[in-house]
Amino acid sequence: MELMFCLLLENVQFENIISKSYGKPNLIDTNLNIYDDGHHVFVNLNINFLNADLEFDFLLFANESIDFFRFLATAGMLGIAPHESKSSNIFFVQLPKKIKPKKHLS
Repeated sequence: MELMFCLLLENVQFENIISKSYGKPNLIDTNLNIYDDGHHVFVNLNINFLNADLEFDFLLFANESIDFFRFLATAGMLGIAPHESKSSNIFFVQLPKKIKPKKHLS
């Protein structure tokens, strides 16, 4: 998988996710809130690791990230990777509702 289809985090944030979730059952809530003014589309992506006390909010400019959202809609998976690392580790989150991103792509 190419990293262009992953959400890239600072190494410290990524290591924090791995250290708090490795070897444990994970309960992760994801929400995509779409803001469209008819020309610009922004997506607020909220990822809440409910049993690890971690929560992240990302505001993405969807006009420039359409391939990322097509991947989300097709795969139903969100890849999270460290931004500046030689590691090939990727943390995957299965999206509960694949239809939501797919509905908004059209």
